[in-house]
Amino acid sequence: PSLFWLTLLTLASVFPVDLVTGWNLDLIPAPEGLAESMDEIRPTSPWGWAGVVLVICVVGPIGEEVVFRALLLRGAERAMGSRQALLLSAALFAAAHLQPYFVGGLFVVGLVLGAVYQRTRSLPACIYVHGLYNLVSVASWQESANETPSWTDGAYGLPLALAGALLAWWALRRLPQPTGSDPTSTTA
Repeated sequence: PSLFWLTLLTLASVFPVDLVTGWNLDLIPAPEGLAESMDEIRPTSPWGWAGVVLVICVVGPIGEEVVFRALLLRGAERAMGSRQALLLSAALFAAAHLQPYFVGGLFVVGLVLGAVYQRTRSLPACIYVHGLYNLVSVASWQESANETPSWTDGAYGLPLALAGALLAWWALRRLPQPTGSDPTSTTA
């Protein structure tokens, strides 16, 4: 799969994920003291940040993509069809993170990752998207010390999220499918 389309899809999907996460936080606020706890464990050295990036942007995505896309999504597709399997794998991905205050955004991330897998049948493509998305999250964690507002706060939030979703969908449709795939399939 083209790194350009995967990168565009990932960066565009950040906006709808951010909007849904904001809605989720309105319904289920983060626990008191979570921001302070995150500040306490925020790395202070370049080596600390390198470790965070290695674990969150490389090791985590590899393990999670093997479990949620290669094993769970593929197995569920055989049992129930592609759309239901996509929804199930996204829901389990979100639930496995054990953060109810972020479950909405995590569900959307799971949908994006599952759609990439269903479109490309490429685990490395999913690992790349997952790792890049996590890198954006790590970068925003670094910035959160400055109390940076959400990208989708304010009057332009919904149009920005919708534009991001459309751009992500358009990029997804540009990803090459494996040879011999059925163009009439509902997997994309």
